[in-house]
Amino acid sequence: MSSEDELLDRDLDIRYQRFERNGAASQLQVKAKAGSDGQVWLAIDGALLERFTVESIHPQPLVAEAFGSGMRLQFQPDAQGWATAYLTLRPDGVGPAKSVARLNGQSVTLSQFIYP
Repeated sequence: MSSEDELLDRDLDIRYQRFERNGAASQLQVKAKAGSDGQVWLAIDGALLERFTVESIHPQPLVAEAFGSGMRLQFQPDAQGWATAYLTLRPDGVGPAKSVARLNGQSVTLSQFIYP
């Protein structure tokens, strides 16, 4: 069984490590399709912001803003309407961690476990 999971929705593809080690960096890859307005707005909340430090985001989002307990990121789509982003994460804590990513009215839940 691989420790990397992939969550695929029609407009959103997320690859991440299901099992993390406290303090060890990992990467999360997001591929997102632009909405009907031609923009890619990705919203993330939950444990990803509460239990992880986001060390870097590549490419840099056009806009990054906080909302409630989450963040919204706007990325530049390519000619086919897709944007790919890589987030470097470092977990802080142990135990189960659930996060939610939202795009174009759809949402996916990321379930992870952080080991000591």
